[in-house]
Amino acid sequence: MMTSIPFTDPRWTTLNKATHAPKISGDGTEISFPTERETDWWRTPSVDSSSGLVYGFEHAFGEEGFEISVDVNVKPEVQIWTGAVVTSPYSDWNIQPCPPITSRFTITLKGHLLKVFLNDTPMREVNVFGDGKATSAFIGVLGCSPKSEGALVTFKNFTVKKGTRD
Repeated sequence: MMTSIPFTDPRWTTLNKATHAPKISGDGTEISFPTERETDWWRTPSVDSSSGLVYGFEHAFGEEGFEISVDVNVKPEVQIWTGAVVTSPYSDWNIQPCPPITSRFTITLKGHLLKVFLNDTPMREVNVFGDGKATSAFIGVLGCSPKSEGALVTFKNFTVKKGTRD
């Protein structure tokens, strides 16, 4: 069963200071904020960039794993790409041109296997680091503009589900 988590829920916090306060809809289903210029979330043995704005919370889960989904809409100043980055401890990423309409991202995690879907199309599958026995993860939304002036990002209908799709 999918559970909606409104952006007004007190668990939400930021991982970086926002220059502009986010706009949250009255019903809590939507959050919008401008991405910061030249921000990124990327880690290699020689680079540790975590300047992008993250809104999220710690989520406990069991052996069955979990699935999160959110609708994403971006109003860019320039050509944009959709992407997924897993950083644990180093980055593994995938990008593709952004569709011109709102897209739904879904991420599933069970044991060592993390999968990313753009709408219903598989986008990335990653074996995450660690022993696969984690019982919690920091989940949420992130907006970055590593090579541009920025964009207005809107996230809507954030949901969490116990278990994962096959």
